[in-house]
Amino acid sequence: MHLVIFDIDGTLTDTNLVDGECYWRAVSTILGLSGEQPDWSDFRDTTDVGIAAELCMRHLGRQLSSAEIEAIGGRLAALLDVALVCKTRAHFKFRGLPKSSRFSATLRSLQLHWRPAG
Repeated sequence: MHLVIFDIDGTLTDTNLVDGECYWRAVSTILGLSGEQPDWSDFRDTTDVGIAAELCMRHLGRQLSSAEIEAIGGRLAALLDVALVCKTRAHFKFRGLPKSSRFSATLRSLQLHWRPAG
């Protein structure tokens, strides 16, 4: 059995907007930051931990702790769960990209013992 793994955001789903909103809320809550969501492209390391570490250094003048990394991850997961079940805007925020479902179906139909994972 082989496993196919995709980075979901922007690959299979159009979730960059909701991810960014939830990530900023998680980081700003845990680190006690305020203001508008920054432009993620302004950061040297655009991974979740890299951005949080740079925000911590810029605004708090110190290193990000491992406890804060865990807290941010937990808060982000909780916020995404809430956004997913929100009936008013979830459909818009969590839609698949146009050809993603057809691609997944094609991959399954090949019966090559590959299993997609997101």
